[in-house]
Amino acid sequence: VDPTLAPPGRHVVQLFVQYAPYDVDPSVGSWADPAFAHAFADRCFGIVEEFCPGFRDSVIGRDVLSPLDLERVFGLHRGSISHGALSLNQLGYARPAAGFAGYRSPVPGLY
Repeated sequence: VDPTLAPPGRHVVQLFVQYAPYDVDPSVGSWADPAFAHAFADRCFGIVEEFCPGFRDSVIGRDVLSPLDLERVFGLHRGSISHGALSLNQLGYARPAAGFAGYRSPVPGLY
């Protein structure tokens, strides 16, 4: 562990939520609204709190990156860290699509 990440007696934690929806019902909110993203994070913190009492009170700072933020900042399509659907028709030999899973692509000279 890198001791320069936090002062003695403190720690860094990453709470990664794999399946946050990219498309949100507009009547509920929008990832473009930071308050909506923070409210979602608060709900996630609440779940962690059920299993780790005191977790919420131990947090002194946080960055919240929504699926929209992941797309805008890192270029991850629809906020997907796997760069596409993890569906049966796009896994293994068919990743990212049939014909593109080998070391060569259907385009000559393009790897």
